[in-house]
Amino acid sequence: MQSSVAARPTNPPPAAGTLPQSVRRDFSNVDYADAMRRAREIVPVLRERAQRSEDARILIRENEQLLHETGLFRFHQPKAFGGMELPFVAVVDIPAELARGCPSTAWNVGNVGCHHWILGYYDPETQHEVWDANPDALIASSIALAAGRARKGDGGFIVNGRWPFSSAVDNCDWNMLAVTVYDDGGKAMDWRLCLVPRSDYEIIDTWFAMGMAATGSKDIAVTELFVPERRALPLARCRGGLDHPGAPLTSGPLFRIPIVAASSHPLACAAVGAAEGAYEMFIESVATRLGTYTGARVADFQAVQIKVARARCLIDRASSTPPAHSCANPRSHFKKPPNAARFPICRPNCGFARTRHLRSIKRARQWRSCGRAMAPRAFTSAIRCSGICATCSR
Repeated sequence: MQSSVAARPTNPPPAAGTLPQSVRRDFSNVDYADAMRRAREIVPVLRERAQRSEDARILIRENEQLLHETGLFRFHQPKAFGGMELPFVAVVDIPAELARGCPSTAWNVGNVGCHHWILGYYDPETQHEVWDANPDALIASSIALAAGRARKGDGGFIVNGRWPFSSAVDNCDWNMLAVTVYDDGGKAMDWRLCLVPRSDYEIIDTWFAMGMAATGSKDIAVTELFVPERRALPLARCRGGLDHPGAPLTSGPLFRIPIVAASSHPLACAAVGAAEGAYEMFIESVATRLGTYTGARVADFQAVQIKVARARCLIDRASSTPPAHSCANPRSHFKKPPNAARFPICRPNCGFARTRHLRSIKRARQWRSCGRAMAPRAFTSAIRCSGICATCSR
């Protein structure tokens, strides 16, 4: 008897961890302009692979290799370890550019790339542990503090929990797991971001999403796992300035920014690029499209021109409120910690930008009536990306 429930798509199990590299690359001389140029150049390749990525439900190895070769995972890695250590705005601009080709891949670059930045806040010994062995090592995360519980142990913490939405986890050698530390009476006393090697956690394949499938955002679980103190970053010491454990090694302006206040920035950018990519694909497609019944150029239809203009205005309006710039001047060299009073505006601005981009893409639902001018696959990818981003802003 055939089941009435549709079977979930299956894929062969992906290779474990970060793709090994045959050479050790140094990107410390790459500046912001060069990094953006590299991102622009690979957009057509990512766009061509976008549907295959969605079908695979992970960051496909071809895209991972391309990003390793261009250095675009390492835009915030400290220069001391061969990274670019670009201004903070790169965490928005680079993924936004890549999202014009593949929103899911861009989402992963924003997430995984910013973890190189966060690792710079950890104890110098931990930074060396990861990057001396492999500067290309990718790090996943799950920042749901309520999902993980920890208690103090001898020299560290005993961690238990199951965390959702760990993007690109199949491609990563490490994972940053957020935990709440409780005392013997069950009272929350601390909050830590625990860096855990791949061998110490279980990956649970729960990611059967309608959109953003290629982010591979699966669940992670650990049971009674010991995490040494130096691998458990105290978030209370990462609120701006140089009080964090990594300061003796990483003291530049990039590493003086409050981590939690800036945590939503890598998520907003995928919606920005998705909207731009959808707009570009529609304009390119409609230029040669003829009406089914009249044979007239669809681009000359007044209704189409009005909808295109409205969508363009929505995209431009959202992009004029860039979340990275709303927190602080990302290109300035902070001699003092950024003004913490300015950071509460970051999340509202991120949410506003996502909502505006989602509205611009929804205009495309009406465009499809004009002879299905836009390629359906790219259209649905952009819609799904913007919807996920809008949800994550809550």
